[in-house]
Parts: sequence; structure tokens; C-alpha cells
Amino acid sequence: MSKTYNLMEAADLLNRSTKQVSRYIESGLLSAEKIGRFWSITQEDIDNFQSPTRAAFNNVVKGKSASAFGELLDLVKTKDWNDEEKKVIKRARQIYNEIKKQ
Repeated sequence: MSKTYNLMEAADLLNRSTKQVSRYIESGLLSAEKIGRFWSITQEDIDNFQSPTRAAFNNVVKGKSASAFGELLDLVKTKDWNDEEKKVIKRARQIYNEIKKQ
């Protein structure tokens, strides 16, 4: 069984605020399970979030640049994707399309 973390522990591991981690969860970027009033985040969820795909996606979001999106597309071509990674790619494409419209 994978180790689980609460919101504060996950924020510490990710070096983010609890508010930012909550936003990641609410937007679907970080998988988590709500148990009562509290979030439960597994080590697998953390690992998926910190994957190279996620890092490329974060560059797209932060930089909002076509070159960052190109980096993500290069990763897309290199492997088979799990469901979590497919979500990342779909969201990155949406952001890229928004950039192109500007």
C-alpha cells in the first residue's frame, strides 16, 4: 500500500503552499481523495505530479510560451501515456490554443 499524505504534508513535499496544492487538486492536476473534510494524497499521486511530463506542463503554464509547449510535445512522442498524463497533455493543449489566440 502506498504511503498517504494530508494536504499540509503534500504541500511540504511539493514545496508549495497548502492553498496552491488545493488548487492543483481542484483543477485535477494533482489526484487526491477526499475523506470526510480532509484530502488524502498518495505517494503515487505525488510521483505522477512530479513526472517529467508535469514539469514540462508547469513550464507551459508559467511561461505561457510556444517553446515550452514544444518541449511537452516532444515528451508526448516518447512514450505511452497513463490516464493522469493524458489529462496533463489535454490541459497543455488547451493552454497552447489560448496562447495562439493572443
